[in-house]
Order: sequence, then structure tokens, then C-alpha cells
Amino acid sequence: MSTILRRLFACLLSASAILGVVVCNDAEAKSSKRGSKYRNSAFLVPPPPPTAVSPLVLASYPSGMGGMQQQLRFIPSKPRKTSETMRLTCVMDDTAFFKINADEAVAMKEGMSYQNVKLAQISPDSVILVEKGKQITMHLR
Repeated sequence: MSTILRRLFACLLSASAILGVVVCNDAEAKSSKRGSKYRNSAFLVPPPPPTAVSPLVLASYPSGMGGMQQQLRFIPSKPRKTSETMRLTCVMDDTAFFKINADEAVAMKEGMSYQNVKLAQISPDSVILVEKGKQITMHLR
């Protein structure tokens, strides 16, 4: 008698599992037909705003907003001369030491050059540099 109950229980269990799969698949099919675009739209991110706006689009904005583009013009800065970035840190005998930036330092003797800057003369507390034909005097601070 117990083997019959076991078999009956096993059949009921497998039938309910098959019935559950059929019901789930049917429900998924109906929901995908109804709102597949709404179901997936929760995961989409809107595109970023445009960075460059054409004059035609600017003309369609209200009168106060078109002028913002003219106020936000980017004016590139002129590149600095190499001699402006150099700082005289030390003079020892016939050698001058310069700090270029946080990571770079240079030691030069008379007649040597760094990039387009030439060291023309060394004195105990100053140096004379020549860059593009112009003389620049640097003093120790």
C-alpha cells in the first residue's frame, strides 16, 4: 500500500511541476506581448545632453537663452615661455640649478641650454638666460 501511495504522490508532484511550468510560460508570453517595451525601459538611461548646439537650435530657444552660448566662449591661454616656468634655486661655482616643475630640476653651466633657453652668464647671485633672442635676468630669492 505504501508503494502505491509513493507512486501516486510522485505522479501528483510531477504533474503539479509540469502544470506550474506551463502556467509560468503562458504568463510570461502574455506579459511580453503587453508591455515588453515598458518592462525593459526601467533599465535604459537617457542620452546625455548635446555638447555642441547648432545655430538653428539656438534660434529656436527663447530670446534669453541664445545669448548664453556667446558668454561661454572658451579663450585658450597662450603657452608660457620656458624661462617663465624655470626658477633659479641655487648657484654653486660655475653651475646654476633650476626648478622646472614639481618633478623636474636642471643643472646648467654657461653655454648650456635647456629646451630653447640658453644660459649666457652666471654671477654669484643671478644668471642671464637667452630665450628667442631676448635676455632674461633671474636672481636668487
